Amino acid sequence: MTNLIMLLFMVPFLQYDSIIQTQNQLEVISKINMYNRIEKISFIKKNIEIGKKYKYEDGRIFLKYIIIGDWINPPYEKIFFYKNHKYLLKDISTNYKEEGFWDIKDGKLILGKNKSKRNSYLIDYFVLEYDEDSTFKFSFNIVFKDMENSPLLIIEFD
Repeated sequence: MTNLIMLLFMVPFLQYDSIIQTQNQLEVISKINMYNRIEKISFIKKNIEIGKKYKYEDGRIFLKYIIIGDWINPPYEKIFFYKNHKYLLKDISTNYKEEGFWDIKDGKLILGKNKSKRNSYLIDYFVLEYDEDSTFKFSFNIVFKDMENSPLLIIEFD
């Protein structure tokens, strides 16, 4: 009985993180059209502190929404994450294309072509950066651990 009461007490807190802290914020982020860069960027700017490195645990709910849309994986890849958990990766230097499914779970971005062939990338942190001298003043980055080549996904904007 005590375990049941404890579980019922904890359930509301499981749907939030340190960025999405209230039911109202959850409703707001769930209504944003993440394919619309202006809406997405506005939400990022309002809710993420410039220069602060957030861990996965800080934004597990936030990341599941914010990842939807288009990203850059330098130097040549673009990745489009769809709301239905499918993705399209394009390498603009070779015209290579890859399609599959995605998920964010247990601190990892999971990309797969099918259930048996998947890659998972451990999220190190995500950060909103500002650089007055850059072509794009802002960039929102998701940085992955232990990746030798391109360890991040980027959205750049003014």
